[in-house]
Parts: sequence; C-alpha cells; structure tokens
Amino acid sequence: MSASTPHRGYPASETCQIVEVGHTSSGLVVHESEGGSPLCNTPVRPWNGIEMVLVEQGRGIVTCGSCARIVHEAEHAPVTRSRICPTCTFETSLSGWCDNCDEQVF
Repeated sequence: MSASTPHRGYPASETCQIVEVGHTSSGLVVHESEGGSPLCNTPVRPWNGIEMVLVEQGRGIVTCGSCARIVHEAEHAPVTRSRICPTCTFETSLSGWCDNCDEQVF
C-alpha cells in the first residue's frame, strides 16, 4: 500500500471516526475502535481550527491505512510455540520434554 493509493478498507465490528463537534460522521478516515480509541492511536485534536471529537460508530468499514497495517502485522506475526515446565518453570519448546531439566512437559 503506497501513500498515493487510498486504502480500500476492511470490515470491523467496532469503528470510530474523528468528527467535528456536533456531527456524527465526516470525510476523514474511519478507524478500527479498540476500547473506545482508534487502534492506530490517532489523537483527537483541532483540525484546521475546528474542534473535533471521537464518535463510536459500531460495525463498519475501516478506511485508516495505519489501522490496516497494525491488523495486517498482527495477523502475520510468528506464532510463539512454547510451554512452561511445571518442575523448573523454564520456558521450553513443544518437544514434550523440558530443555532445562528433562522432565516431561504437557
């Protein structure tokens, strides 16, 4: 995704948008909402001298490229596969045996 190519969007169960006070939507990007804040941590601040607020919008299409990048990175992150040995509390591989004390680990 390049800066010159607009992000097409992806569906999310919770979205939010930074809008002008008194409005419910704007021409600005729609963010994925996480705990009532944009996933990408975009701050709510005045825009061209206009006071802005964050509005929760529920299910919708996310158009923020930064939110999309975070979701993409999370979906493609390597999966950590390890277990904690109950005998020595050493973090070990999934081989079935502790790499530290040779106890069997389930």
